[in-house]
Amino acid sequence: MGGLVRRDNNCQIFILAGGLSTRMGRDKSRVRLGSRTLLGHVREMAAQTGLRVRVIRRDAVARCGPIGGIYTGLQRSRAEFLLFLACDMPFISASSLKKMAKVLRARDVHGRDIALRCPPGRPSGPSLPPSEFSAAVFATNGRSFGFPILLQREAAFPIVARQIETGELSLQVLARKLQAKTIRFPARQLANINTRDELARAKKKIPR
Repeated sequence: MGGLVRRDNNCQIFILAGGLSTRMGRDKSRVRLGSRTLLGHVREMAAQTGLRVRVIRRDAVARCGPIGGIYTGLQRSRAEFLLFLACDMPFISASSLKKMAKVLRARDVHGRDIALRCPPGRPSGPSLPPSEFSAAVFATNGRSFGFPILLQREAAFPIVARQIETGELSLQVLARKLQAKTIRFPARQLANINTRDELARAKKKIPR
């Protein structure tokens, strides 16, 4: 298969675009970079995976940062796995997103691939040995955890909900609580465009 998984309810992409954009001074998702908006660049890469894509513009719980967007996606989706992207990462690539999904791959006793299918304890379908199953994969730059983030919904939702409740809004804490696997991407792909200066530098790196 060329995409991450079949185009079904197994996995869904959410692009977070509900931030306040205080450092940019205007809605980052609508800022233009070359021929597309920042959100447009991310949406294009997400679409190339073949998965369903949804944009979150208003969080279910306001002023909770990225955790608020993650909570909103986990609350609204019925997909088993959710891949979260930030709208201000225009250099992320579809190949990187596919690579991230492969981190959750395993093989059954017959050597057949199982991709993003069955967490332990599910009665239907083949089950993954606990040592081969992870509820989360976070991108890393070698120093901290961040987007893109792939979460198993049922495992992640109660932990994220508890973080919202207690005001513990750190992605680093979430990664530790989920015992997340990590995958390192080129620094350029993980670059966020948060300020006008960063936008000006990014315009020099992208075709018009």
